[in-house]
Amino acid sequence: IMNEALIKAQEGSIKVESVSGNVTNQGTMMADKGKVEVTAKRDIVNEAIMSSLGGEVRVVSTEGAITNKGTMKADEGVLHLTSKQSAYNKMLMEALHGKVEVESTEGEVVNEGTIRATEGAAALTARQDVTNAGAIEAPKGEIRVTSQEGRVTNLGAMKAQGGNIKLTAEQ
Repeated sequence: IMNEALIKAQEGSIKVESVSGNVTNQGTMMADKGKVEVTAKRDIVNEAIMSSLGGEVRVVSTEGAITNKGTMKADEGVLHLTSKQSAYNKMLMEALHGKVEVESTEGEVVNEGTIRATEGAAALTARQDVTNAGAIEAPKGEIRVTSQEGRVTNLGAMKAQGGNIKLTAEQ
């Protein structure tokens, strides 16, 4: 599935599902009051905007990887990414009044952009390594970075002015 233009739901939600392939967003997916859900068996790439003003943004790759090269934003809810392989953030992931959760069930998580949970928590979890080479910010919440079988490497900045920062790794 390829979106190169605008998909907008003013009152409801947006659900994009590729049963056996990839999803690429080069346009805008925006739900004013509902949620944005993107699911694919293989890879998901966001190169533009996935946004929910009043709900959550949920992106799930059941067998592939997720790469964010644009903006993923949930103003009132949770921004949640789950991939079987790796999850990469190269630009902006933001939750204004909720939390940001990035998880790789078998691969790694790499942040080279900005992950911001303005009033909530930011959590990065991977079976393999977790690398932060960008910024992770939770001004009023906490930051949790967990590697179940690998390492946690911080090459960037982690800021939790009103909360805690917890790094956990097997190695």
